[in-house]
Amino acid sequence: MTKFLDFDSMPLRVLAFATTIIFAALIAYLSLQPTDSLAPFQIWDKIQHFTAYMALSAPLAVCLGRGRLVWAIIIASAYGVLMEFAQGYLPIGRTASGLDALANTLGALAGSWIAMIVTGRRRSGA
Repeated sequence: MTKFLDFDSMPLRVLAFATTIIFAALIAYLSLQPTDSLAPFQIWDKIQHFTAYMALSAPLAVCLGRGRLVWAIIIASAYGVLMEFAQGYLPIGRTASGLDALANTLGALAGSWIAMIVTGRRRSGA
């Protein structure tokens, strides 16, 4: 019996890689745009961060393949922290936020978890 979608196939992994690059570029573009002064905590902003990094880590987890789920979480989370540092250090009128970095990390966890469920992986070595 053939599988409808083989998550270990090279074409799907290449597509996942391309999707990851597009999402990473879009996140960088949106993260490094100047913005008006915002209130210290806005729930909608945290939801956007969570969703963006969930969307980044899911195809990344598929791209990296079986046994590398933890790496997808680490890479997406590190990228989120890097974007927060860049916001704090570049002269774009934005500030770094620990809460944004937390939302990024939680999104990365959720996206990788969703990829694990969809691909049928139950543990990192499966």
